[in-house]
Amino acid sequence: MSGNPSPTQEAEEALKRWGIPHEKREDGTIFVPGDLDISNKGLKSLPGLGMVEVQGVFDCSNNQLTALKGAPRKTGGTFNCAYNCIESLAGAPAEVGGDFRCNSNELDNLEGGPSKVAGDYDCNSNRLTTLKGAPAVVAGNFNCSMNILSNIADGPSKVGRNYDCQNNSLQTLKGAPAEVPSYFNCGNNRLASLEGGPRKVGYSYYCGNNKLLTLKGAADEVGQHFNCSSNMLASLEHGPAKVGENYYCDNNKLQTLKGAPEEIGGIFHCLQNDGVVSLHLAPKRFQKLECDVGVFNAYEDIPSYLRMPEEATAGAAELKTSLKVPRLLKIRMP
Repeated sequence: MSGNPSPTQEAEEALKRWGIPHEKREDGTIFVPGDLDISNKGLKSLPGLGMVEVQGVFDCSNNQLTALKGAPRKTGGTFNCAYNCIESLAGAPAEVGGDFRCNSNELDNLEGGPSKVAGDYDCNSNRLTTLKGAPAVVAGNFNCSMNILSNIADGPSKVGRNYDCQNNSLQTLKGAPAEVPSYFNCGNNRLASLEGGPRKVGYSYYCGNNKLLTLKGAADEVGQHFNCSSNMLASLEHGPAKVGENYYCDNNKLQTLKGAPEEIGGIFHCLQNDGVVSLHLAPKRFQKLECDVGVFNAYEDIPSYLRMPEEATAGAAELKTSLKVPRLLKIRMP
């Protein structure tokens, strides 16, 4: 009397059908010595691969999967289930030896996903409203961009390289790592401050296109570029004291450059801020300064009247305006 095939038999049959080299062990597990690539096969579900261990990469991307039930129990390399219709990570391996890519699915949380990832963790372009289920530590990059997150409280507290949470609906950065070794991007959100964000960023810090009224909470030190453009800042107070390369603060509502670093290693961009009438508090050392009142290659090149405090500069501008010769009135003769 024949019954339904066991999960092991189902896995063996599927691997043979796909032409994947494998070996069955005495404990009942099936070992795949290389990669297991079943991407772009139109699959709506996974065969019973729960007893399969993959030495290399497991790739089931670009299918029509709605779940990860039946996924391999272990992968030595990357686990890629991107570009499906997956609604839950239940069934994913607990540990992944490379990257974990679950981007471009229908996930609203990360519960059931791996707790340990040796490479990058990419969950961008889903429907995430929470990062609950994310690992506490990600060895490589963490990308949760293009979701509908209002906070990142349950995200990893430590990353090895980049942390990308742009294009969400974030109202707070509480829960972000204290230090990001490479690139931190929280742009295109609804942030009014940067409190809770990383205190040190090794490469670039981008917080443009938010609703920032203050830079309170910004990193104290940014290794290369800092960009706070397209916000509603009236000053640069509480911004980073040290920026290794370029500093961008274009398209704000700046009335003063108070809070700008004393020195930056590259270009200071401060265009589209009509309220800045004095460069008294601009960085004293830079490669180039670009602002609405001019472009300068050194602080010493700035005209003396622009180096006066705001009040004096504004007064000089008013005096200059008042000394203009008035136009003659045209008198209509009877």
